[in-house]
Amino acid sequence: IEKTRVTNTGTAAPNMESKIITVFGSKGGIGKTTIAVNLAVALTKMGKKVAVLDTDLQFGDVNVFFDIDFKDTISELVENNKLTDIDVIKRFMMLHYSGVSVLCAPKSPEYAEYVTAKQIETILNTLRPYYDYIIVDTTPLFNDITMATIENADLVLLISGMDISTLRNTKTTLNILEALKQKEKVDVVINRIADAGITLKDIERILEFHIKNKVSFDFKTALISHNKGVPILLDAPRSAIANEIMLCAKNILNRINGK
Repeated sequence: IEKTRVTNTGTAAPNMESKIITVFGSKGGIGKTTIAVNLAVALTKMGKKVAVLDTDLQFGDVNVFFDIDFKDTISELVENNKLTDIDVIKRFMMLHYSGVSVLCAPKSPEYAEYVTAKQIETILNTLRPYYDYIIVDTTPLFNDITMATIENADLVLLISGMDISTLRNTKTTLNILEALKQKEKVDVVINRIADAGITLKDIERILEFHIKNKVSFDFKTALISHNKGVPILLDAPRSAIANEIMLCAKNILNRINGK
């Protein structure tokens, strides 16, 4: 299925919600990108105009989850140096058939060093008036770029698993975000819920955080979807995991819009 560059820019709509959702996790391999990609698709299914920005600059693979064959990435964009021009930015983005616009991470890790936190912030501010929601996928590190995406976010979606080591890291992350005065914008998603000798109440007690968003462990559905390069919500829309991600999206909309 064809993926094209974003060319029809339109005009900025003054009534657009223009919300930034930064998706973060304290370690790799916990399904952060899966949640980010499928949340973007869920929001487009709700009629929202959505962009995804991949800021895992060394090993970002949002393009793989969307099966996007890209030529230009964020590193070519910053080299162009016209980050306040929406027409220029959109020429470096790809439009997935779901309706999601994607700005891909660099093709190779060595290009990451050429992208700065200030440039990411400028890109986000330029994109804001043209999209209802901007989903930012991040690297599992507290670096300058991740902090810029967190500070500019309207909502930080913190992804965690159920294992003790991940929960410990998630608790540490919450403490750091509280010290940075960013915790009030955090929502936690417990991914890969399974019978693991620990309950949701146990997790809430460990994290000292009320959990509204959870996604079941369905390795087969997620793996098949990933290997096809088709988001779960498009490949297996009737699956339990797809329904749970849609519910998360509705919860997130209510939270971010103060309902």
